[in-house]
Amino acid sequence: MGRKIKDEIAARFIRAYRLLYLDGIVRNKSEFCTRVHLFPQNFSVIEQGRMTCSLDNIYYLSTVFGVSLDWIIKGEGDFIIKKD
Repeated sequence: MGRKIKDEIAARFIRAYRLLYLDGIVRNKSEFCTRVHLFPQNFSVIEQGRMTCSLDNIYYLSTVFGVSLDWIIKGEGDFIIKKD
């Protein structure tokens, strides 16, 4: 996977936190990091563009919060997975 794609995914990962925070789903970065299995200090490093999130982090973002993998990986579709 190219660096540009990884950077785009990391940017959507950070955006996901902000959207979840604004919706009141998470109270703060610490709670978000705990739930997506990310060290809190690494959140800032991802924000600064010096690191990308791991596949594990993406997996937990999707399974814990229902964030669409199409949205996080490709930037397509709805943010939250619609349940039928």
